[in-house]
Amino acid sequence: MIRHMTVPEGTVLETLKEYWNLADVAAVAQPSVLATRGLWTVSFQPIQGGFWMFSQEGLQKNNMDKLTFYALSSPEKLDRIGEYIAQRVNRDIRRKMGFVRIAMEAMDQLLLACHAQSLNLFVESFLKTIQKLLECPDPEMQVLGSQSFVKFSNIEEDTPSYHLRYDFFVCKFSSMCHDNNDDLSARTKIRMAGLKGLQGVVRKTVSDELVESIWEPDHMNKIVPSLLFNMSEGSSGPLELHTSSVQPDGNQSVLPGEEKEGQDPASLADICLRELVARAPYGKLDTVIQAMLLHLDNHKQWDPNNFAISVIRLVLFSIQAKYSQTVMQILMRHLDLHSKEEVRLRTGIADVIAQTITIAAAESVGLSPLEIINSLLMQLRLAVDSKTEASSSTASLSGAVHSTDGPNQTVLEERYQATLINALGEYANHLPDYQKIEIMKFVLGKVPKHSQGRTDILLQKIMLKSMLKVGTTYVTHQFSQTFQMNLVEPLLGLCRARNAAVRLLVQQILHTLIDRHNNLPKLAHPSLNPADLDLEYDQCTSADIQFFKRRGADIFVALYGSLFMDGNTEENILGMTTTLSLLCIEMNHPEVIVEMLRLIFSVQDSALTSEALTTARKFNLHGMNASLMSLLALLAKYPAFSEHVQLVIAKRLENAPHLLSPIRERYAGNLSPDDIPEELLFSRDTVEEALKEAGLDGARINVPYANPTNGFGSLQSQQPGSNSDINSIALEVESISSSPGLFPFRGGPEEQVTFDSLKRLLSEPPEKTEEEEADRNKRIAEMFQTSTFKEMLARQPSTDNLQEKLTEIFTRLTRISGDFESLSISSGDPLKMQTFSASTQDIQFPDLFVS
Repeated sequence: MIRHMTVPEGTVLETLKEYWNLADVAAVAQPSVLATRGLWTVSFQPIQGGFWMFSQEGLQKNNMDKLTFYALSSPEKLDRIGEYIAQRVNRDIRRKMGFVRIAMEAMDQLLLACHAQSLNLFVESFLKTIQKLLECPDPEMQVLGSQSFVKFSNIEEDTPSYHLRYDFFVCKFSSMCHDNNDDLSARTKIRMAGLKGLQGVVRKTVSDELVESIWEPDHMNKIVPSLLFNMSEGSSGPLELHTSSVQPDGNQSVLPGEEKEGQDPASLADICLRELVARAPYGKLDTVIQAMLLHLDNHKQWDPNNFAISVIRLVLFSIQAKYSQTVMQILMRHLDLHSKEEVRLRTGIADVIAQTITIAAAESVGLSPLEIINSLLMQLRLAVDSKTEASSSTASLSGAVHSTDGPNQTVLEERYQATLINALGEYANHLPDYQKIEIMKFVLGKVPKHSQGRTDILLQKIMLKSMLKVGTTYVTHQFSQTFQMNLVEPLLGLCRARNAAVRLLVQQILHTLIDRHNNLPKLAHPSLNPADLDLEYDQCTSADIQFFKRRGADIFVALYGSLFMDGNTEENILGMTTTLSLLCIEMNHPEVIVEMLRLIFSVQDSALTSEALTTARKFNLHGMNASLMSLLALLAKYPAFSEHVQLVIAKRLENAPHLLSPIRERYAGNLSPDDIPEELLFSRDTVEEALKEAGLDGARINVPYANPTNGFGSLQSQQPGSNSDINSIALEVESISSSPGLFPFRGGPEEQVTFDSLKRLLSEPPEKTEEEEADRNKRIAEMFQTSTFKEMLARQPSTDNLQEKLTEIFTRLTRISGDFESLSISSGDPLKMQTFSASTQDIQFPDLFVS
């Protein structure tokens, strides 16, 4: 039997409560509300046994339609309806789960049916109800609350509910993501519900600008670790990477196969993380990445770092490409924070950078590449410092306690440095060539110019290895573009570094920059039959010829001086042979060939007369010359020259094979480098005649390079602040005399630079100076128009002759040599330089630079 009761609208809630609590009524099957204007008709159906039938039958569609119609007709009543249902759920949740499910279904339908402008009246009661469900220990209720919240998060509100806070939901959903229920099925359901809840929180808060920001560190430190925890729990290999699941306008787009992927917590967490990162604005991206890095630190997932690599790659593929540089800079800062940690941790972070930096390199613009390169170089410098400190501490303890961690620690540090260098190379490999040149110049600027200690030498090696890594990715087209002033000068200066390994690295860098036809592997070892190497080469272009005229002399002088540095090994000679061979091939021009022959004969003379070179080193130089002469004979194609080279090599093969390649470290003890017959040496006269027959200036090869083995050249290369030697002095005089427009200042008496003349110049009005200049120009013009050639010669003052200039130069060199006599020079010890001071009045400034 059904009882009907009609009550006024104002007392509807009181009437509902009164009848719901009647003791004589066993139950209320379905409280259906018939919405009419001003009246509610409430129907009750008492049943036997104390149970309500509607908990088994479910929500009745007719009654729900009536309630929905009333809510739509009177939206101002939504808050009261929601409040009443929330009270019923709060009371029934402890013992009547069926009623709770039906009540939540009713609330969900009301939520979806109501208009967006009136929804905020209902939201507060709805969220309170969900909070009660999530606080319930029953997993089914927690899952039910999460599902309702997800439905709510997909609804867009016209009026944001800025008074709402989602702190509880973030905490609760995050804790559900870490559920450890013994039942695997229940644990999976709870974790899935927590992940979907976090996804709903992010969607809801991102779309509402007035809602509390979800990007605060407190929230991100709960959300991100929850996602990463589930990803790591279910990942057995590299994560499958996808592009962003969010369009640029912030709307969600379903990925292909997303529903299938979200069937387990790991794949669902992957989807949620990609969506979270894609929705993050530029200013809040740092907060998300920092939360990730903190989780990786806490769970020690840098060693091994497979999961960390997958996560960072996922981030880089999910965000906009222009933001990828920011991610790499955050990783660099994180590595800097752990610069004092154990080397395995640092190596793991560096390897993550190396594995992912190529993604960021594609969008490198402006100064961002140099910022990343600078960060890597700073880490390399810190690595060198830590390695030096570790070596010092190991050496101090070696006398007392034998340590087994020293060698292993050194290997780990070297591996860490190699990882950073590899990261630098991988980054540069994806940059355009013009940026690679800038990076090489930037790296070269970080190289210590003077190796005054072990740390400087290590730093030189590390920086040059980094530059070599960048150079291997660069393709040279024109030497003038590659060997710019601020690149070639420091590089040539390092050709005379004190350490042989540093000089070898410089040669290897030159190999990569000079080689344009991939001939480097073919020239790795000297050969007497270059025709069999299948070399590729072209004629030298006019731009390269102009470059050689400007820089060729400097390059050959630096390479020649490097040949005679102390401590050169077999590898140094081989590297120099390869460098000179590449120069011959890439700059195949008669002027280059003549200059190369000049260097070869200077090396031959030094190998015969120098007392500072060892026997093995002299034989190495002769072998290098033989290989270079064979290559020049192939390139030049001068018949007389080629015949002479073949004749000398044939005689060496027969009588003195030690004067040919291969280059070795040791030779038989009965061999003497001093008594070499003339027939086994290359003849200057013969080569000069061959060059003259070809129409070249053969006399040029008779001008020897200054002998660097007298001690002055090597000393100057090691002295701080000095980059000149005897050769540079000679070249300077020659370049000044041959350059148009550069003549020593030889003015008249009125033009001599004195104190009075400078004072007069500053005090006199400019009009008077202009008049004097005009009169002077007029007199000069009249002189050239009216005077004869002999009269002009008579007016020219007498100049110093060549003999006087040579005497002046040798006098200066003698004085400099006398100043250095007090210095103790040894091959292994650092130089102890003395400071010489002179009065300002005694300094003689060249006239050329006073104008």
